[in-house]
Amino acid sequence: MKKFITLLLIVLLAACANMKTEVIDIPLFQTVSLAGSFNNWNAKDQVTIMKYLGNNKWSLNKLFEKGQSKFKFVMNGGWDIHRGVSPDGRLIQPGSDITLNISSFGFYEILLDLNIDTWSVKPAPASNAVAFAEFKKEYDLGEEVLLSAEKSFARSGKNIRKFFWTQDSLDAVKLKELPFESGASTLSLKPEQPGLYHITLSVDDGEKGLDYKISFRVFESVNDFVFGDTEDSEWNFQNRRTYTTPDWAKNVVWYQIMLDRWRNLDSSNDPDSSLPWRWNWFAPFTDGESKSFYGGDGVWNRNFGGDLAGLIRSLNYLEELGVTGIYLNPIFEAPGHHKYNTADYRHIDDNFGTRGDIILRWKTETEDSRTWAFTQTDSLFLTFLNIAHQRGFKVIIDGVFNHSGTEFWAFKDLIENGQNSRYKNWYNVKEWNVKPSKPGAPSFAYEGWAGFDGLPEYKEDENGLAHGIREHIFDITRRWMDPNGDGDPSDGVDGWRLDVPENVNERFWREWRKVVKGINPNAYITGEIWGDARDWLDGDHFDAVMNYEFLKRVHAFFLPGGNTQAMKAPEFARSICELLKAYSWQSDLVLQNLLSSHDIDRISSAIHNRAGWKRGRVQDENPLYDTGAPSDYDYEILAELAAFQFSWPGAPMIYYGDEVGMFGADDPTNRMSMWWDDLMPYSNSDYFVRRGLKERYARLIAIRNSFSALRTGRVRFLLADDTAGIIAFERRDSENSLMTIINNSDSFVISKIPMEKESEFIDLLQPRNARTKWGKVKGIDAERNLIELLPSAIRLKSSEDGLEISLPPHGSAILLEL
Repeated sequence: MKKFITLLLIVLLAACANMKTEVIDIPLFQTVSLAGSFNNWNAKDQVTIMKYLGNNKWSLNKLFEKGQSKFKFVMNGGWDIHRGVSPDGRLIQPGSDITLNISSFGFYEILLDLNIDTWSVKPAPASNAVAFAEFKKEYDLGEEVLLSAEKSFARSGKNIRKFFWTQDSLDAVKLKELPFESGASTLSLKPEQPGLYHITLSVDDGEKGLDYKISFRVFESVNDFVFGDTEDSEWNFQNRRTYTTPDWAKNVVWYQIMLDRWRNLDSSNDPDSSLPWRWNWFAPFTDGESKSFYGGDGVWNRNFGGDLAGLIRSLNYLEELGVTGIYLNPIFEAPGHHKYNTADYRHIDDNFGTRGDIILRWKTETEDSRTWAFTQTDSLFLTFLNIAHQRGFKVIIDGVFNHSGTEFWAFKDLIENGQNSRYKNWYNVKEWNVKPSKPGAPSFAYEGWAGFDGLPEYKEDENGLAHGIREHIFDITRRWMDPNGDGDPSDGVDGWRLDVPENVNERFWREWRKVVKGINPNAYITGEIWGDARDWLDGDHFDAVMNYEFLKRVHAFFLPGGNTQAMKAPEFARSICELLKAYSWQSDLVLQNLLSSHDIDRISSAIHNRAGWKRGRVQDENPLYDTGAPSDYDYEILAELAAFQFSWPGAPMIYYGDEVGMFGADDPTNRMSMWWDDLMPYSNSDYFVRRGLKERYARLIAIRNSFSALRTGRVRFLLADDTAGIIAFERRDSENSLMTIINNSDSFVISKIPMEKESEFIDLLQPRNARTKWGKVKGIDAERNLIELLPSAIRLKSSEDGLEISLPPHGSAILLEL
């Protein structure tokens, strides 16, 4: 028996010696992707999922814009496992944001080696640069596709298509037009890098919405290629479904308010340890701020005590300024000042009204809306809405429906009851029975927005948000849009601004829009979208977005520097018009055209620093950013920018305090307490109301409120002078024509604006030519200051050769044609 066993072992060893050893390569993670400033820190973004190369190495080819981005590597589609960077450059968890500097627009390859926790970036070869996920909404030139020629006043359609070319150059592109009754079409080709070209096709058929076909043929120096079959491929243009946006939103002037920082009129509801209103921002107030101003116990925890009583009192100020729309940052119950960490959508934060009134409601209320009742603070908010509506204001509030805070009542129930909680399917729980990090902490692992544990994300299913939280948000929407439930929405909010909507499956927003528009067809929906918003402005999602793309172009032309490459006047005119053409005209007119917000540096400080687009975070990405007061010259440039903002298509939006000269770097410094004339002096002598700037804003608003052409009229550029830095454009409707002229240079200039006929003009920005007078604003139920011409107004005369006008450095004029 022993001999047999020995013989069998020898046979087996011999067999094994002849076998090939197979190494099974198992990656450490199911997926690795990038979440960063380029995708709103979306850990679930399918476009940035990396390709596994084997041996725990990963790769991603992605199209990046020129400039600086921040990102982290996230594993398995969530923030539970991720990699940031250590001070010595190693990848660690947790770590700081990784900085990516891109020198020119194009495809780049990101390489990650998890064996040694390092990463690198290099330009991607053109032949390997095709990342289909980047362009999944677009079409190849060889396909026959249905394109939208949308009927909308001056323009009926604009489509952008990208295609890839493996050679270094194209010699020509020829456009063949098939017969149609009327209209015009143009095609331009722009090389963006070797291997990547950009085709823009613009079609204008007036308002008839005709059907016609256009063919393309592309010629390269060696070979003649046709995209499609052997014959020219044809694109069929047809009208698509049109949609409308609220008419009042085309006529509004927005004003954004963070309530804790706006006005404190009732000290009895102040949060504990609120700062004095006139406090010098950079003076430490607590031991935590003294030890580390930007640390976890630092400036982030400040409260100033702004409240609803102060908001109601300030309506006089806003009315006199001329604004007609108020956008409130989150006001629902939540700890802290910004309220993006919601504790209860059912109630307005009691620190804005009657402190402590919410506690009794928590004892009886559930997710069932029949158990809900209004608190004293809720009733005060409804009183504010009633007063605001009577005085001609529209009011929208922030909807934060991607996540809650850890103090949210349903999340607290989940902490207490675990898997037995009736709300266990509301949140994205990844693992149960986890050891709590501290007493009272969750015994489960969950997904937090952008990796923040304090912002637990809601669970999603095939319909968007999971059933329980979806229905709760629908009930919340009904509660604040029609508070008394009588079918008349006039006692509720007029719309919503949506926080990080890209982080919620778009199917949810389709259904939510139906709820909103079902309550009030004239309600307004705007989303926080930082990039191209075409997928969201299609009639199925939002009416508008916070127009950061507008602001990026403003930076490039008016404020180049840092990571923002300068745009010359012709390039700016072309780019800002292309942005208009990217969306429906109905959406163009209601976009929130902003210069500042709570998420970027204030415009006066952006002018002062010229650090580039979104480069104002002193605490990490830009410690050299000057947080001090801008110069008088900086504020003159701000007046120039405001003239453009208030005369360009879209609804201008003012971030609280910009009109009086408030300055500040990015969050948190852009959230100082409001500067009020009647509270002067403040602790810092640089905190004072610049009356001249405030008067300029009030005049610009009065001009816009006076002439419908500046709100809904067509636009066309008349001049974009690269040498002199002058731009001029016209807004026109059936009632009036107005021309805005801006000198974006440091020199006094005399310029001639092309004219088609002799005419006379009056500069409305000059007080000697026009005064303000109280009157009704057409298109919105409000009375505000309007412009009235003075008999002594100076008239500027043009000839067929043009209009000659002189402007000081960074001067502007808004001319009314008589």
